[in-house]
Amino acid sequence: MSNGLSARLYLETRLKIFLTKQVWAEKSKFGTSFGEIEGHNAIVALVEGVHKKFPGSKVRRTSKIDGFGNYLRFGFILSQPDGKPILGGVDFATIVAGKLQLVMVFRLCAESDKSIVGRLYP
Repeated sequence: MSNGLSARLYLETRLKIFLTKQVWAEKSKFGTSFGEIEGHNAIVALVEGVHKKFPGSKVRRTSKIDGFGNYLRFGFILSQPDGKPILGGVDFATIVAGKLQLVMVFRLCAESDKSIVGRLYP
């Protein structure tokens, strides 16, 4: 790997961590039925893992964000670059001091093929 590419990857990772810290609380958690992760670095690693397994994929909301107090709920879908759904579901979140403290994912697979779960959660 060239020094230029190494530097670019390093800067991209630092930017992801910086942006994650702007949105997520320091001891934030992200949970699914397959497990739970905690902290900024783990959240960045999860996002990078999804991008590595599904290059060009995008996550978008499928509903308005609704909620009350410190609680939020919204639908989402993860799609391939051509728009074909990979999976979707509903996220429930708590906000503390203006940042995400906990996000719990209740997913609904878009494909009947269970191998999709193995590709996301090895």
